[in-house]
Order: sequence, then structure tokens, then C-alpha cells
Amino acid sequence: MIKKLIITMIWLSAFLCANTFAQDLTLELNFPSENIAKATAPRPLTKPIAVSGNATIDITPYPDTIEKDRYLVEYFLDDQLFFQTSGFDESNPDKLSFRCLLDTAKFENGRYKLIVNFWDKSGASAIGIQEIEIRNEGG
Repeated sequence: MIKKLIITMIWLSAFLCANTFAQDLTLELNFPSENIAKATAPRPLTKPIAVSGNATIDITPYPDTIEKDRYLVEYFLDDQLFFQTSGFDESNPDKLSFRCLLDTAKFENGRYKLIVNFWDKSGASAIGIQEIEIRNEGG
């Protein structure tokens, strides 16, 4: 009986680890060091990150200085723009944030390339790519 319980616990742990869903995701941006024409986007990871529900997406690195109307960050699933921000929040002018909330219920289950374009009007622009898999229940 104890042996069965241990085997069940091991199987359940393996199942839960294999099916964990990311609800917080941070994309690392690739800032080109040479001419932008020579820059290539980073390759997405071979294994997609599973997401469901409302997933918070953020980027790194980004500037810690606040300069209104200097930055623009665009979030795409494949070629569909679903969010953009300047990073500036009128309700909290001392804080710069490029986070967004991805409501996966608005998209069909399946694999997507999550693409983030970071535009700096006074400096280097960057891109981040991560393959994700939307897995909503009943979808």
C-alpha cells in the first residue's frame, strides 16, 4: 500500500512538473551591437512555454530612467499586435513599467511566437522572441 502511494506521488509530481503553466514570463531583449541592418532576431526556444489564463509578460533589460515619450514597446502574438505601451503611467509618474497582461482566452489554443519590439527614440532598439503554447481548458 505504501509502495503504491509513493509511486502515485512520484507520478503526480512528474505530471505536475511537465504540465506547469507560466503565468509570469520575462523576455530577454537582444540589443544589436552593430548596424541594425545586420541584426538578426534571437531564435525562439525549441520548447514552447505553456501559458493559460492571464499571463503577465515583462521584458529585460530596460532603462531605469524615466523619459516620457521616449520608448515604445509592442507585444505581438505571431503578427497580431495585442498590446503597446510607452512605459509611462500617468497614475504613477515615478514608475516606468513595460509589463502587459496577455489574456489567453482571446486566442485559440496552439503555438505562437511572442514577439516584443522595444523602440528607443534616442538609442538602440531591441527585439525579444519566445515561443509559447496557449493551453486554455475547454479550448
